[in-house]
Amino acid sequence: MIAISGFPPLPQRFLAGSAAALAAVLFWAILTIWVPDHWTFGFAEAGVLGLGAAWAIYFTLRPYSLSGSLVLIPLAGTVVVGLVQLVTARTVNRWETWNAVLKWSVYLTAFFLASQICSPAFVRRAFRHALLYFGFGISVVAVLQFFTSPGKIFWLFQSEYPEGALGPFVSRDH
Repeated sequence: MIAISGFPPLPQRFLAGSAAALAAVLFWAILTIWVPDHWTFGFAEAGVLGLGAAWAIYFTLRPYSLSGSLVLIPLAGTVVVGLVQLVTARTVNRWETWNAVLKWSVYLTAFFLASQICSPAFVRRAFRHALLYFGFGISVVAVLQFFTSPGKIFWLFQSEYPEGALGPFVSRDH
């Protein structure tokens, strides 16, 4: 991590609220991964970009100490390559390139937010516990669902695949 000093640390309430919002977006994306339509991932994208916008506004009004990671460089490079392709008209399909730029921008924003939000140990620990409990809950539901209602998601929705659905995951490859 690379820390930018000279500013005070982030307030704990802001970090806790941001961690809860990021966890909610992540849980939404996982719970709706089985839906073939794009609207579910669109909500996740909007959530990540909205949280990123909230952070940008907050830091504009009240600058605080930030930390960074070298992993942000290749993620940002991927977005820049897509934008350069669009600007120079060196893309086969502009629509798909715009979608890829959007998707990679969301990944970049999510990684940046996660690295900022989870930099304090107390937030990182709570976030990991939330992920652990969520994953455990999904695994229990997945096993119960697999044996009691094959081919259905959460006992309610018929999957595209007649068998092999485990929780929200319709394919064993997921």
